[in-house]
Amino acid sequence: IYVSTNNDESESKDIQSSNKIIVIDGSNKEITTPVNTTESPGIMDIDPKLRKLYLYVGNESDPANNHIIIMDTKNDKILPTNFRINNSVSSIAINPNKSKVYVADDSGHITIFDSKKDSVVKRIGVTESESINDLIVDPKTNKVYIAAADGKRLFVMDESYKISNVNGGYSDLGTILAIDPNTHR
Repeated sequence: IYVSTNNDESESKDIQSSNKIIVIDGSNKEITTPVNTTESPGIMDIDPKLRKLYLYVGNESDPANNHIIIMDTKNDKILPTNFRINNSVSSIAINPNKSKVYVADDSGHITIFDSKKDSVVKRIGVTESESINDLIVDPKTNKVYIAAADGKRLFVMDESYKISNVNGGYSDLGTILAIDPNTHR
């Protein structure tokens, strides 16, 4: 279990929790050695096939320092590769079947990374005037569902990165997504 911490006031006497990833062994519930990050850690997701954790670190007041760092979860080490993100990150979703990492930011864009090559594939504008609140990948169809922050628009992106509006006539859809990979609902 990986926990991002950015609070200087830890109740633990063993761990100063500022700017760290705390790794908890799920089998014995013990905390392993914390992993230091350069900035305040935030949203994260794991590619279970490649065993890489993608973590947004940054500072909302200084977007020039916002970036995605990658941690090898086999040995809990931060890899030297990182990617600058010029805005605050609102969601990260991973498709381990296609080795793709989708990072949504508060400017309405998604940056797509290849998790095998640790390289940027594409940056796509989804909404023109608002941020994206959530992303989720359907691992069977490889489609990415995107919720706009206003809760009124839902989009779907296919494997060719084509984005379509899928509101279905509803005007208030919400901003948090979940999907059942068995039923695609």
